[in-house]
Amino acid sequence: MSDKEKDKSKQILDTSAKDSIVSKVSEKNIPPLRRKSTLGIIVVIVIFILLVIISFPFLMPLPMERSLSSPQEVASTLEKRGEFLTIDGYITYVIDLNPESEKVLVFISEFELSAEIWRPHMEVFAESGYRTIAIDLKGSGFSQRDWAFDHSYKGQATLVSEVLKEKQVNSAAFIAHGTSTPVILEYSHQYGELAAGYVFLSGDESFSSHTSTKSAIKGTNMYTYRIKRQYLQRAYTSDNVRERLKNAVYKDEIVTDELVTRSMLSQKVRDWDIGTLAIARDTSSSVVSTEPLATSETPTIIIWGKEDYIIPVERGIAFAEKVPQSEIYVIPDVGHLPMEEASGLSRAIIEEFLSKLTF
Repeated sequence: MSDKEKDKSKQILDTSAKDSIVSKVSEKNIPPLRRKSTLGIIVVIVIFILLVIISFPFLMPLPMERSLSSPQEVASTLEKRGEFLTIDGYITYVIDLNPESEKVLVFISEFELSAEIWRPHMEVFAESGYRTIAIDLKGSGFSQRDWAFDHSYKGQATLVSEVLKEKQVNSAAFIAHGTSTPVILEYSHQYGELAAGYVFLSGDESFSSHTSTKSAIKGTNMYTYRIKRQYLQRAYTSDNVRERLKNAVYKDEIVTDELVTRSMLSQKVRDWDIGTLAIARDTSSSVVSTEPLATSETPTIIIWGKEDYIIPVERGIAFAEKVPQSEIYVIPDVGHLPMEEASGLSRAIIEEFLSKLTF
């Protein structure tokens, strides 16, 4: 082979070697770089999506926020209104009618409702010669909304006691409905000697299972807290409240616009949902013992709707059995709101009971 041919052959070999090196570099290095780059992009996208999902409840405004006002501002829009009292640093709302009378009735509404839910009934009893007082529980009605306060049954009972001290009430009959019943049972444990009698409507010693905030238990963190606030503010539309009321009563015609308005006064107050969550946090897993009431001689009546689908009448009968000195009245064709569905009959039962009490 000539020198020229040898050089040409060497050149071909050198070219093949170079091609081989380039090929090896391409196969070994370039694809992994591309894979790492693609994987990094995917990781960044996933992290971004997760951050958006996590922050979404905080980025999205609370739907009611702009339309809500302070308790004082909401109360000022009412044709008739009560007063605001500061009790141990906590501001609550109280209605006090016919304060000259020594025969005192104290009305306690279900959690989340305002004392104003009782006003039509309070006025009737006031005309009959009774002093009628209704108190907004912590986290309800026009009371202060503050996550830091004690919203337990004991904390609520203490608030009731302190309000009555402020009002210089030494003895009273108590009328409680639904989820406020455990509050008055707790009151009977601590201050029972001040009670002239008890009237319980559609409520026993346990937190009602129908509440929409039952799941808001202890251990709520910042994230779930925000999600629950978003949920509550979307769940409490007038249409939803109307449907809830219809589910509570036996006859739909009971649910008037006026009843819906009275039932939604709490939801006009700024941060009302914080109060609702605080109540659920402190009471959802609690049951108050009926033993102190069972061993007392304080006269007691229980009124229940036979068609109550929220808290079945069987629970009312069981409750009455735990309080030997009590009498139970079961009203036919009535659901969870006997004072609204059978107002005349309910008041007649209560008035007969009150006429036998010593204040």
